[in-house]
Amino acid sequence: MKTNQIKLTLAAVLLLASLKAVHAQFTTGDLAVLQAGTGSGALSSASTALFINEFSSSVQNDLVQQITIPANGTGLTLSGTATSEGELALSTDGSILTFGGYAAASGVSGIASSTVTREIGVINGSGQFSAVANSTTNMQGNNIRGVVSDGQNFWISAPGGVFYQAQGSTTPVKIGTGNARVVNIFNGNLGYSTSSGTPHGIFQFSGTPSSTATATSLFGSPANASSLSSYDFAMNSAGNIVYVADDGTIAGIQKWELISGTWTLDYTLGVGTTSGARQLTVDWSGSNPIIFATTGETSANRLVELTDTGAVSGFTTLDTAAANTVFRGVDFVPVPEPSALALAGCGLAGLWGFQRRNRKS
Repeated sequence: MKTNQIKLTLAAVLLLASLKAVHAQFTTGDLAVLQAGTGSGALSSASTALFINEFSSSVQNDLVQQITIPANGTGLTLSGTATSEGELALSTDGSILTFGGYAAASGVSGIASSTVTREIGVINGSGQFSAVANSTTNMQGNNIRGVVSDGQNFWISAPGGVFYQAQGSTTPVKIGTGNARVVNIFNGNLGYSTSSGTPHGIFQFSGTPSSTATATSLFGSPANASSLSSYDFAMNSAGNIVYVADDGTIAGIQKWELISGTWTLDYTLGVGTTSGARQLTVDWSGSNPIIFATTGETSANRLVELTDTGAVSGFTTLDTAAANTVFRGVDFVPVPEPSALALAGCGLAGLWGFQRRNRKS
C-alpha cells in the first residue's frame, strides 16, 4: 500500500473514532436519564459525579450509552442525597437537554449549603456537554433544582423562587417567589411545582416572563395541602390533562383533568413503592399517553414505564440504578442537528473519494 494511502486510511479511522467519542449521536425517541453517583461509595450530601444515560424507550434494560459529565470543577456535580435536585428537561425547540448543578469537583462536603458557583449545563443532540450560564449571587447556600429552556433562554427552580437567566449571564433575575421544585414550559407558558407554604401544588405564569411576574395556582392546596408533594409534571397540548410525579401521601403518578373549569384528581397510578415518583416525561402521540418516570427510592431507584389506560394501569420497570447511584431527571433526547450528521458523511465521503482517486494515479 502506498504511503499516502496509509495516511488516508489512518485519517478515516481517526475521524470515525473522534465522531464516536465526541459526537455521541442520540437516537430520536430514546430516553435520557440523569444519574448521580458512580457506585463506588454511598451517596451523601457531598457533591457527586453525574452521567447522562441513554435508554431505548421500547426495549427493557437497554442502556444505549452513558455520557460522563466532567466533575473536575469545569463541569457539574450534584448533591448525592438532595432528592429535589436533578431535573432534566428537553428544551421547547428540542435542541438541548438542560440541568442545573454545582461548578465543583466530586466530594465537596455539604455542597447544597456551600457558596460554590451554581451553573447551568446543556447536552446537545450530539451528546456534547457545555456549561452555558452561572451565578455566584443567587441560590448560594441552597439547592439549584431544575432548569428549562426554549433553546436560548433559561428558567431555574430553587428554594428561593423561580429565576430567569440569559445564556452566558452570571446574574439570574428572580421572577417569582415560592419554594420551587421543578420548572417546565407547556403550551408557551412557564410553570412550576412546589410543596412548601400555602398554597402549593402546580403554578403557571402567562407566557415565559424574564422579569417579576405573578403565577396563578392551577391545582393543589388548600383542598389537598396535607397530601400533595408535587415534583415533575407534564401537560397535554389541549391544556386539560396534567400528570404529576408525587412522593407524598398520594404517592405515584397523579392524573389531573380540567372538568367544567375545575381541576380534578382523576386517579393515581402506582409505581411499586410508597415513596412514589419525582421526575417524569410523557409521550402524548398515541391514544393512551405513555409515561416514563424515575421512582422515589433514595438509592438504586428505577426507571418505569406506564401506559395510561385507566386507574388500574400497571407499570414496567425499564431499568434499576446500580447500588450507590440514583436516577434523577428523565426526558426524551434532543435531536441531532442535520449539519452534524452531514459533516460526518461529507468528511468520510471526501476521504473515500480522495483515496479512490489516489489509487488511479
